[in-house]
Amino acid sequence: MTLNERENGKFFLYFSLGLLLIVVFGFPGHAIVNTDKLPPMRPLLHFHALSLGLWYALFFTQAILIRRGNRALHQKLGTLSVVLVLVMLPTGLLVSMQNAARTGDDTVLMANLVNVSVFSVFYASALLCRKAPELHKRLMAYAALSLMLPAFARLTYIFDLPAFAPLPMWLAFAVMLPIYDFVRHKRISKGSIYGFAGVLLHVAALIIFVGPPPA
Repeated sequence: MTLNERENGKFFLYFSLGLLLIVVFGFPGHAIVNTDKLPPMRPLLHFHALSLGLWYALFFTQAILIRRGNRALHQKLGTLSVVLVLVMLPTGLLVSMQNAARTGDDTVLMANLVNVSVFSVFYASALLCRKAPELHKRLMAYAALSLMLPAFARLTYIFDLPAFAPLPMWLAFAVMLPIYDFVRHKRISKGSIYGFAGVLLHVAALIIFVGPPPA
């Protein structure tokens, strides 16, 4: 019996739901508790927020479909995922550029350039490996996680956490996949190894191009 045949998709269902809830709660919650620090509410920002939210909702929906064994609809909806990516990435970078021009600080822009670059590699790799389900789902999970640092950062504002808190929260999600593999399958899959290696490179790139995490 292969690793893929033994997986029932429950872990990935809860993983995707966790990310979706953080996105849905983090960004609006931050807007409520930090209204004085919000950027101008331009249509571009709303368009980006909508496309980002829809992508994570679709990510969760895809996990539901696999859990229920509906691979045909899962594959059809994969096209919608590509469309949303082609909207949310450029709009997100444009919003970051506007923020840099408005504040004179390009930290967020540089961080998001790194995040988008890592996401693009994971996402493209996941699409290329879509005929290898165990590899595809793990690469897609790490792709979803690679854009989550801004959402985790919003949680620090909402709950008044230390400035460094987003990094350990993010890494906690990153390590869940190899731990899941080891606990359930007594080995760590290639997808989790590649994914966690990508996370470490992601951290290194952020340190190089943005700077070390705040103390």
